[in-house]
Amino acid sequence: MADATVYGIDINALVSVAGAQAQGSQKARFCSDIATLLGSNAIFRIKVGGTTKYQSTVVGALSSSSAGIAMPLQFVEPPSTNVADALTAADALIEVSNASNSTIRITVPVKAGGASGFLTASAALDGTKLFRTSGVLLTPPASLDASVGGGSTSGIYLVSTLVADMTTANTNSWHLDSAPTTANNNGPGGTRYAQVNLALRRADGNSHWPGAYLDDDSYDGRTWSSGSTIRRTNWYVVGRAYQVTNQYSNIRVQLRNYKLLGLKTDNTWEEIDAVDDNLIQDTSWHASFSSPGNEIYRPIGDEIKSQFGGELDQIQTHASGDGGGQSLGSIGYGSVPYTSGGGQSLPKWYKWTNHGYPSTVYKTRSQWTGGYHGLLVVMEGRLILHGSGADNRASCGLMVWMGADWYLPSAAPDDYLQGCYASKIKLLTNDWQIFSAHDLTQAQLEAYPPPGYS
Repeated sequence: MADATVYGIDINALVSVAGAQAQGSQKARFCSDIATLLGSNAIFRIKVGGTTKYQSTVVGALSSSSAGIAMPLQFVEPPSTNVADALTAADALIEVSNASNSTIRITVPVKAGGASGFLTASAALDGTKLFRTSGVLLTPPASLDASVGGGSTSGIYLVSTLVADMTTANTNSWHLDSAPTTANNNGPGGTRYAQVNLALRRADGNSHWPGAYLDDDSYDGRTWSSGSTIRRTNWYVVGRAYQVTNQYSNIRVQLRNYKLLGLKTDNTWEEIDAVDDNLIQDTSWHASFSSPGNEIYRPIGDEIKSQFGGELDQIQTHASGDGGGQSLGSIGYGSVPYTSGGGQSLPKWYKWTNHGYPSTVYKTRSQWTGGYHGLLVVMEGRLILHGSGADNRASCGLMVWMGADWYLPSAAPDDYLQGCYASKIKLLTNDWQIFSAHDLTQAQLEAYPPPGYS
């Protein structure tokens, strides 16, 4: 699960071992190795505020497969333990540990795993309650087995790529047609666009412009406290380069494995959020960018639905054998006649981009700044064909822009605070590659690479 934390286990080493296995068996090997380390008859606990409310023994070995490590689905609570407290306690945890070495353990917040949480209870049964867990304790990294049926991802999870996405110039020195401000001369030193605007901690010193940090007490006339709730919206943009005028009708952009990762203050990594199958859902078409609320945009499917025939401009969800994730076509078209209502022609469609915001996370300021050195958003993307027509992917000029924004909900309706960071503008190709943005230094990434990265 995205919120699981592993202790006493070298995840990077296990990912490397699993990655050396044949495609299709890597995730199963990863999960099997962790289940083996947890051992037979592992101890299952529910803790609230560090106090054990319930403890039991998992009979036999934990069940593992390529899908993850599974937990028993239900148990009956003795009347005296009052596990029901864990359903509302913010600091309630599920813990599974090795029976003879408690330093080897996995913890999952009870509130993880969706709206219903990791743990749910039925009605009382003769003074007891029947509890049910989500059944999944830990899922394997998406980087494993990623090439099965969907193109190779061998060698794309590199720290050097993460560094380059925030320190080098845009591909070919191009910028997005819909966002002229993404040109290289609008970034640090006028040589690259990638920039960090409002990083987490002044002590880490990673902001380029305007030199502000989330652990400051105010910014641009806004004030907040350590307990203020800060919303973080993580986003991506796919659009055509200003320098490319070609228009093709057989190209789709396939995206998958969008993640928000945090380098915690103890220098371990946490997967804070992850999205795959619904990655393009609830996104929008944007014709111009300035600041949130001031763009020209339309929801996906609005007005230009089926404008180009078939399902080119509609979201498609892909099975794992086809690479997984979702895809969208019709990005970056121009001078296409379109009539709606009064028969108005809109030749500006060539500027329209797909703007997605698949991940939104709420935490207090102290949880953000006290919990993490920095935050990383990353996803995989490639170009695919819509049908059996011509293959013009090499000259379509479609690019990806990654980033995240901070919002102060208490200041609604004008709650936009500032962008956290924005990446270089990078060209899509036929092969899977990662696209990322973060507020971490090269030294931090090299000393503490994310799990699965080399």
